[in-house]
Amino acid sequence: MPIELLDLNVGHSIIRGHKPDNLPLEAIDRIQKEAKKENFASFGLFDTSTPNYYTYYPSVTAEDLNPQDAEFVYPVFRMLSSIVIYPTRLAIDFTEGNVLKNSMPLLKGQSLYVDHEMTTGNVMGSIMDVFWQEAYVTDGVKVPAGINGLLMIDGKSNPRIARAVMMNPPSIHSSSVQVQFAWKPSHKFKDDQEFMSKLGTYDSKGVLVRKVVEEVLRYAENSLVPHGMDPFAKKLNNGKIVLAKSAGKVYSMQFSEQELARNPYMAVTTTPDHSIYQQAMMNFSEILDTTHINNIDTEQQLKETIMFEQMLTSLGFTADQFADAEALTAHIKTQLEEFAASKAEVASLTENITALKEEETCLNNIITETKEKLAAAQTLIDGTINSVREDAKKFYSLLKGDKADAAILASLEAMDATAVVAFRAEYETQYNEAVPLTCADCHSTNVSRKSSAGEGKAEGASGNFMEKIREEAVLKANKAFTES
Repeated sequence: MPIELLDLNVGHSIIRGHKPDNLPLEAIDRIQKEAKKENFASFGLFDTSTPNYYTYYPSVTAEDLNPQDAEFVYPVFRMLSSIVIYPTRLAIDFTEGNVLKNSMPLLKGQSLYVDHEMTTGNVMGSIMDVFWQEAYVTDGVKVPAGINGLLMIDGKSNPRIARAVMMNPPSIHSSSVQVQFAWKPSHKFKDDQEFMSKLGTYDSKGVLVRKVVEEVLRYAENSLVPHGMDPFAKKLNNGKIVLAKSAGKVYSMQFSEQELARNPYMAVTTTPDHSIYQQAMMNFSEILDTTHINNIDTEQQLKETIMFEQMLTSLGFTADQFADAEALTAHIKTQLEEFAASKAEVASLTENITALKEEETCLNNIITETKEKLAAAQTLIDGTINSVREDAKKFYSLLKGDKADAAILASLEAMDATAVVAFRAEYETQYNEAVPLTCADCHSTNVSRKSSAGEGKAEGASGNFMEKIREEAVLKANKAFTES
């Protein structure tokens, strides 16, 4: 496992604060070489690389040798963030698991310097305590999770530094750590030389070739610097870093959860709020060095790759489902063909449903007409049965005369159709036998039936004629029922 010491030094250096108009650029190097240390000392400056340990200060008292709490300032700075350090050059990934969070105890008590000049006489203070801060949003910028440190700066020995840190806004606002770590390569190549040559470039899928930190071994020190390689390593005011917009400028492109799943180096936090994830890579237009992109020819191609993956995400696909736009186009074409076939099938089913509804309406009309015919037939049948019932009661009464039993008449009223027809036929037959037809005048066609078995004269209509009328009524009823 490779082990490496990283000095997160200043992001830029300043030789002079101001160049006079009449001073040529080539003269600056000569002036720097010819300048003597005493020249700087005469202006109250000193060479920080070689501090003077032997200066005698006669005004110092014994009390001055025992520092008091009131002589210190206690600012809070971001020490190191869960990001990829300088993706296009160093490409060191501190986002793997809890590797950064687990290293916090190694920072506590480390010395504080300026500009990583680690000489004993340059120490400004120490790291009093450390704590972990989750990702948050300030000024519209997503600040990644990372280690914060409570610094203890000797204000009495370093009043200018202390004042610059404590002023609002602070003129010294950035910090930087020196860290030793063990790492593994993000990609496999045929040899280490090929990996190192492609470090900070992108593979064909747009994934950064980088060093993935597996373990932080130690922190050598922490320094106050103009700007660090970790752009979020700033002083905190009210729990939020200063100059957030400046720090977030190189971490401003938002990506979806699927993009971050494929490109963990782009994640500036591991919190579950995927809606505010942001891309942890430098701004293309400012610092992307296309000479370091070996597998993607131009910056425009890289942008198109990212746009293609964003489009996949918007369509509900993951970036590893389709290798290129051609594969996506083929898939979409297949889906459209299947949709067209489904649409035609839906149209056919709609037509079938319409036809079935028309058939249902026709059947309902037939059922309604049939019910009406059945009702009419039932009315005719009921009338015929009632007529037969009255005939049965009449023939029974004629047959029995005064001896007619009221109970039998009541039973005839309650009998069903089959029984009452049988009784009507039986009573009519008995009546015809008991009261036969006779001639009132032997040579006359005036024939009548006796009104009772004891009477000598016959009266009323012919029994056969009445039977014929009843039979015709029954036939009409049967015919009406059959037609319905």
